[in-house]
Amino acid sequence: MAEAPSNENRVFIGDLLSSGTYSYLVESVLGQGTFGMVAKCRNIAGNKTVAMKIMQNYCSLVDQARGEVDVLFQLQLLDSDKSNLVQW
Repeated sequence: MAEAPSNENRVFIGDLLSSGTYSYLVESVLGQGTFGMVAKCRNIAGNKTVAMKIMQNYCSLVDQARGEVDVLFQLQLLDSDKSNLVQW
């Protein structure tokens, strides 16, 4: 059984996430699953709302999480307009 995640692996409303290029303000948590959570965030520079998938750091679930990351990268290759996907 997996150990419960600690707060250090979570984001909270009001947190600021930075990628080196962009900064995002966490406005709400949209959902949570086994490998992470989805947060509604606002790009500070462009004032654009995005949904951001945030992977948790579960050591015991590394292989399963890697599989999910592989699927997300495959989705990134699809044309969002032709595949009825939200823009990546």
